[in-house]
Amino acid sequence: MKHPFLASLALCLSAIPLPALAQSENTAEKTAKAARAREEAAEKFRAGFARLRFIEGTWKQAKGTATSAGVEPLFKITPYLGGKYLETHGNFGAANFQMIFSYYQPGDHYLLSIVDDQSGVLDVYKGEFDTSGALVFTNPQFFRISLVPTPGGNFTWVGAYSRDQGATFKVNATYVLEKAP
Repeated sequence: MKHPFLASLALCLSAIPLPALAQSENTAEKTAKAARAREEAAEKFRAGFARLRFIEGTWKQAKGTATSAGVEPLFKITPYLGGKYLETHGNFGAANFQMIFSYYQPGDHYLLSIVDDQSGVLDVYKGEFDTSGALVFTNPQFFRISLVPTPGGNFTWVGAYSRDQGATFKVNATYVLEKAP
């Protein structure tokens, strides 16, 4: 025989039952399909998280704007835990706090968690972009935080609360923020 290798290969292949070959192909297809699904999920996460990144950076109260509650914020929002979250910490009056922002891909919405050293409460907010482009977070206690993009890559932080289970909200804090140097 001119090609002993091909003869050996043919003999080996003839010994493999056809269902086993089909199963091998099926396993390869499943593996490829799973890899595509993982890549699609990763791309969806990247796109969703990218929409949140407008708040990343160091922020201060904009010049010429009034402060709320006599507090002038200065804080830095940075990537956290491998860039899967954005995180900030600081103080508001006597309270020290930490906030973590995330994109929750399965529900296609955003989450904000806040802890502080005064209340002992883990406060969790669900957020979605409204038609104006603001990212609006609400929680079950009917508090609302709106992050409203403004020209020049800045944003306004608006805090509000409801005493009627979310039918109406009263603004209790507004911060016009600009990038700090």
